[in-house]
Amino acid sequence: MDHRCCLLGASALIVALSCGGSEFTSPSSTQTAGAPGVGGAGLGGSPGLGGSPGLGGAPGLGGSGGTGGAGSVACSGERKCVEAPPAGWTLGWKTTDLATPCPSGLWPTNLYDPISLPKPPPAACECACGTPTGHCSASLFCSPSGYTCWDMTFPTLQVSDTCSTLSPPGPGAARCGNMGISGKTSCEPIGKPTLTPVEWTTNALTCGALATSAPSCGTGRVCAAPPPLNAVGPCIMGSGDVPCPSPAYPKRTVLYQSFSDTRGCSFSCTCSEVAGNCTCTSSRCGIALSPAAAPPCSGSVFATIPANNNCVDFGPPGSTTAWNARVVDYTAPSMSECAPGGTATPTGEVAFTGPETVCCVQ
Repeated sequence: MDHRCCLLGASALIVALSCGGSEFTSPSSTQTAGAPGVGGAGLGGSPGLGGSPGLGGAPGLGGSGGTGGAGSVACSGERKCVEAPPAGWTLGWKTTDLATPCPSGLWPTNLYDPISLPKPPPAACECACGTPTGHCSASLFCSPSGYTCWDMTFPTLQVSDTCSTLSPPGPGAARCGNMGISGKTSCEPIGKPTLTPVEWTTNALTCGALATSAPSCGTGRVCAAPPPLNAVGPCIMGSGDVPCPSPAYPKRTVLYQSFSDTRGCSFSCTCSEVAGNCTCTSSRCGIALSPAAAPPCSGSVFATIPANNNCVDFGPPGSTTAWNARVVDYTAPSMSECAPGGTATPTGEVAFTGPETVCCVQ
């Protein structure tokens, strides 16, 4: 074999492989030369292209943490967030529509609103006189026996047709005279108050409600219950006639639980007496004297002194310490009426009691 020819064939093979000739298929030499895979190992990766770190993390899913407020009470629709009532005050609503009751869960209180209730007038006061009553009276003069009949050393005793108790002029015999019987008609003074009835009824309604805690309303605020129909508010309510405690509830109204009626009259009434004549009805008419007894004028009469300006002498009575005396057997005058006088002044008033202050947002 020519060695030059062998060398030339080997050189041709190397040149062909170096130039990428794919159509060459020498089995034994191809296995040995292609095993390292020179071209393929470097092209498969470009390490940075597979990741794009921002795409794989999906950071937006982390926002689910915002649902942490799910434990709070929703305060929306007819429920409103309002400033919490101060201590001692109650949250609620106010209405004048008494035909519509408070909703379930709210407690009603019927009250009086003075704005729309007419104030009753004072009492009408008048002096009057009672039934006329006639009386007979006399002036009795008495002295110890031996003195002149009308000795003015001793006092004049006034006697009427009601029993009187007198002191005798002395312990022994006496003489007495009757200066005459006079009559009069008198009446008992009467004060007559007239009151106009108080025709008030409750005309306002409050609906109290519990202040519901709602974290969604924020610090210092609560959730108010839905309002009744035709109500104003929300409001806060406190006992007494007091200022509104918070600028959040500026509209102030004072309502009342009840009222008292102290109207009346102060009377200083008089009734004039009317003079008249008394008429003797028997032979024994005059001033009857008897020993003091119980009941008065129940003892035996020891002397009757007629109204004839004459003295009557009599011996020592059964009692020398006290006499009973009374005008007897006369008919008193009768008059139809007495004339009233004096003063009658109205007093007192109708006043509301149990104030409740209601402060609303509007």
